[in-house]
Amino acid sequence: PPPTTTTTTLLKVLDWNIHHGVGTDGRYDLDRLATWIAKSSPNVVSLNEVERYTWWGNEDQPARFAALLKSKTGKTWYYKFAAVTGTATGGGNLILSTFPLDDSDAPELQFSRPAFAGFTVNGRRVNVWSVHLDANSSTNRTNQMKEMVAYAGNFAQQRIFAGDFNAWPGTTEMKV
Repeated sequence: PPPTTTTTTLLKVLDWNIHHGVGTDGRYDLDRLATWIAKSSPNVVSLNEVERYTWWGNEDQPARFAALLKSKTGKTWYYKFAAVTGTATGGGNLILSTFPLDDSDAPELQFSRPAFAGFTVNGRRVNVWSVHLDANSSTNRTNQMKEMVAYAGNFAQQRIFAGDFNAWPGTTEMKV
């Protein structure tokens, strides 16, 4: 019989704190960021400090990133945005994926709200959280990580935590 061929998709995840869309040169430019993301060829992207109708550009950055990435890659990008405060607008975390989202609801944590997306890759469920931990307190970061780990324990499938942890490897919050 002829050999069987199996096709698989490599899961490539990119994480970036985009500082509201402003580069190190002080210029607000989402197109420049989207170009760099597209050149990196990820199929899942976690972005932190994303804005939705705030004074940082006063636009829907999640929708704009999805549109820009589609124009640069030719692929449909599905997304889930979660404002830190749990409201529809404001600053927060964003997950973009070339895989259709099966689920996209996450709980509010003690100090913020992560973006969450679940999807299927190669027949396996994958769950991704995009978090931005407290910048000023190791205690708060440790509590946030404990909450995230406890919540993620409800998922038997593959789990990926991405984001700006505001912590170095080996710190207490990274050992949770």
